[in-house]
This record gives sequence, structure tokens and C-alpha cells, in this order.
Amino acid sequence: MTEYNVDPTSKKGLFSSINFKPTLEEVLKTAKTGDVITLSPGTYNLEEEIMLKPNFGNDNSAVVNDSAYIEAYLKTGRKEEYIPTEALIIRGASNNADDVHLLGNVSIDNSAIIFENITFENKNDVPAITGDNNSEITFINCILTEAQGQDCTILLGKDRDTLITFSYSYIAEKDNSANIYFLGAISLYNTDLRSGLILRKDAIVSANKSNLNWIEAYDESYVGIVQSKFDGAYYYATDSAKIEFYASAIELGEEAVFAEAEKMQNFWGKIFILKAQNIFLQLNFQIMLQLNSIL
Repeated sequence: MTEYNVDPTSKKGLFSSINFKPTLEEVLKTAKTGDVITLSPGTYNLEEEIMLKPNFGNDNSAVVNDSAYIEAYLKTGRKEEYIPTEALIIRGASNNADDVHLLGNVSIDNSAIIFENITFENKNDVPAITGDNNSEITFINCILTEAQGQDCTILLGKDRDTLITFSYSYIAEKDNSANIYFLGAISLYNTDLRSGLILRKDAIVSANKSNLNWIEAYDESYVGIVQSKFDGAYYYATDSAKIEFYASAIELGEEAVFAEAEKMQNFWGKIFILKAQNIFLQLNFQIMLQLNSIL
């Protein structure tokens, strides 16, 4: 295991100098799984897109002993023996994610990466983070800002086998459009997701003790929400999409649509609270609800 300490004022080309710290770009090109990259407060403006696929490292003790990372997986329903330990840790030195800003584009290929205490911003109309080819990406105490670019998202999951986990994080809204796009699975724990979710094919979202905004579920996608708060409208577009709520609160604004669907989609809810001034149910689909109260 190697620990790197990076400063935003580091200059490129000084990696081998004893008097200077390496740049983040230089470290990312040499880091292995099990390594820890610690970012001092400041803004890291990546000059080029980083293709991140760290080589295998022999010492994963830093990952195994990262309690926040282990908690993120266990709280989202995964078993401990399946937690990826061959991972690279990239964390801000401060517990305040707003102290460390990463500006640029990082693409992760067939790798497990853990981000902690970082605010992500994109540029050049390209997502800040792209995951592909069976990657595992974990965000702990992170902020994902509104993506710059009309048709751009802040986070892009390009294949169904890429898994994304958020713990104690915040994802900004983007002009009432989705700020993240993915084809695989996303897990949320104690996370504030202001961005809408658009699910296609067999995408999966599981949320525990989180806040969500709005959802569009297509094809054979699935959403499971437990002990969370939801304050948007639901829309189903195909026969097999399904949303389930358990022990959660749904709070709608004035004249908000509670649920809308086509054909025979299923909407399930048990032991949750619905708060709204006016409730509109488009009942051309199967709906099964067990409510504590309607206010």
C-alpha cells in the first residue's frame, strides 16, 4: 500500500523531485488498488480526461479498514463477503466535501474506486465521472454538482454491470432533468438525491434513509425505497417497471401527480405516509397501498 498526499498547487513534471509533491494526474497514472490518495483542500483542475484503471496491488488493508466504506455496503443490503476490497481510495483531507473540488473528467474502467469528501464538477460538456466495464464506484460524503452542458449528466454509468453506491452524499438537480444516467444498479444510503432518476432496461435503484425527487421507470427497471422521503411524481412507461415503498414518507406539492402509468405496471407501498394538498391518482395500472395516513 502506498499513501499519496497531493496538493492543488503541485506542478506537472516534478514527480521525482524531493522538494515537490506530485500532481493528481501523475498519481492517478501510477496508483494501484489498495493505495490511498489524499487531496489537500483546494480545486484540482484536470487538464485532460483521466482514464482510471489502477494496477493490482497486494495490500488492501486500507480498504478493509475503511469503516465508512464497509458501512456504505452493509447499509445498502450487500453481504460483507461480497464487498470489493481490491479498490483505490481517493479522499479529501477535510471532512467537509466542499473543501476539495475535482474539476474535470474521470473515466473508470473495470475497477473499484472509492471517493470520499470530494465535490465533483464537470467541464467540456463531458460527465465528471464515467463508469464502464464492470466497475464499482462508491461515493462517501461527496457532492455531485449540476452538470454543465445541455445534454450532459454529472455521472454516467455506461453498462449494466457497473455498480454505483452513494453514502451520506448529495446529488444536485439539473433544470428538472436527470443529472445522472446509468444502466446498472445504484444504491443510496443517507443520501439526498435532488436529481431525477430515469431508469431503462433492467436498471435497479435501492434507497435506504435517503431523500429522492422524481422517477421515470421504463422497461424492466426496479426501484425499492425503504425508510426514505420522496417528494416528486412517479411515471411508469412499460409493463414490467416496478416501484416499491416501505416505511417511507411521500410529500407532494400543490396539485402534484402522485402516480401515473400506462398499461399494467405495478406500484406497491406498505406502511408509509402520504402528504399532499391535492392527490391525483391515474388508476390505469395496478396499485397496492397500505398507508399509515393521508394528510
